[in-house]
Amino acid sequence: MDKIKKLFKKLSATDRIALAAALELLVANNLEGLDIKKLAGGNLWRLRVGNFRIIFKRHNAENIVYEIRRRDENTYKGLV
Repeated sequence: MDKIKKLFKKLSATDRIALAAALELLVANNLEGLDIKKLAGGNLWRLRVGNFRIIFKRHNAENIVYEIRRRDENTYKGLV
């Protein structure tokens, strides 16, 4: 099963709606008003959605999602 689908099954309805809305904006490249920061040491970016972080890479005009993680002390460890 896809990791993102598996994560969405475990989430509350509120978190699911917030993440889905943020992902739609990210995929549409409509980044205005989103809490986005470039991560150190690479071409990875993070989008903050409540307690979750969407880790993605910008490639040409596309945003490629790598991970969706709940924020904790290990959120950014092990990223490529």
